[in-house]
Amino acid sequence: MVSPHDYIAPVLEAYQSWLESWKTRRAVFYYEKGPDHIVIHDTRPRTEWTDHTYRKVTLEGIASSIYQFCDQARGIRSIREMILKHYLGAWSEDRIRDWLDHVTGQGLIWKEDDRYVALAIRGRFGAGR
Repeated sequence: MVSPHDYIAPVLEAYQSWLESWKTRRAVFYYEKGPDHIVIHDTRPRTEWTDHTYRKVTLEGIASSIYQFCDQARGIRSIREMILKHYLGAWSEDRIRDWLDHVTGQGLIWKEDDRYVALAIRGRFGAGR
C-alpha cells in the first residue's frame, strides 16, 4: 500500500522548487505588448521542450491576437469568431488548432478539454511585487 506522503511527494518537490524560484525571482514568464506583436519572456525551469535558461518568443499578427485572447480559457469556436471579426483572410479552424497544439507543446499555452489558456501574464517582471 502506498502512503499518502509517497503519493504526493512529486507534487511537494515541484512546489518547493517553484517556491524557491519565486522567492529569488529566478523564474519569470510574462509578455510585453507591441503594436502588432507580443514578446514573451520565459525563465521558468526547463522541461523536455527546451534546455536553455532564457527564451524570448515573438508572436505577430493573428498569433499575437490569439495568445492575448486566451487570457481566459477559450474554445476553438470563440477563437475563430474573434479572428474573423478582426482579420481578412483569417486562419481556418484546422490552422488555429495546429498552431495552438504547437504552442501548447512549447509550454506557452495550456489545453484542457479542448479549451486553451495562455500561461504568460502581461507586464514587466517585478512590476507590482
